[in-house]
Amino acid sequence: MMMMSMHTVTGLLGLGLIPFIGPVEEAAWPMLLISTVVHGVYYVFLTFSYRNVELGQAYPILRGTGPMVVFLASLIFFNESVSGFQLLAFFLIAGGIFSLSLRSFSYFQQKPATIFYALGTGVFIGIYSLIDGVGVRNSGNVLGYICWLFFLEMLMVQAYAFYCYRGDTIPRLIKLGWSGVWAGLLAAYAYGSVLWAMESTPIMLVAALRESSVVMASVLGILILKESKDLIKVLAAVLVTLGIIFLKA
Repeated sequence: MMMMSMHTVTGLLGLGLIPFIGPVEEAAWPMLLISTVVHGVYYVFLTFSYRNVELGQAYPILRGTGPMVVFLASLIFFNESVSGFQLLAFFLIAGGIFSLSLRSFSYFQQKPATIFYALGTGVFIGIYSLIDGVGVRNSGNVLGYICWLFFLEMLMVQAYAFYCYRGDTIPRLIKLGWSGVWAGLLAAYAYGSVLWAMESTPIMLVAALRESSVVMASVLGILILKESKDLIKVLAAVLVTLGIIFLKA
């Protein structure tokens, strides 16, 4: 239900702004509709990942796979101008994210079927990132694209929630209270800023920087929660930091 709460907030924000921000170009509509469907498939894979795979094992893989999918697709389908330093930065950041998954190697050896959910989630993150990157560039109105995407996703998630929970949907939603509202506001800012950046920045770089949050969470765990300072966490933080430095070069 938290997912529905988040999408209700983002969708209503989008709906409230749509009348004031002007239309999006016709060329962006196929991307909006396809992206909504792909996001739906991603949510299914994400749900199965969290149900069947331990969060600490799945998260680095599902978040690290997306940037690699974007990178490969960018090489094959797009002609984005990327400097040598930016390419190096991408591999440093992506390598830092993937390095965290080294701790999960033995886990997936014991439960090989679960890798399907984690990798599948990451693949669909990469796919919707590419679709939305193309969409915002063809929209002629980035904010319009963001608002329509949020609204369409809200309709999709609410349709699923009402189908599953029926009359219990609204009480469950209300029960979440302000936690659902704040989650929605943060989600709107997080993905909205990603889409905004994709208009003028190579999609692969935005995708890599977005997923670096998993490394930052490990660093905060060490600094604030006093978690163990294992070598892999330190390596991941160093690689991501170097990558961000090279992006600025």
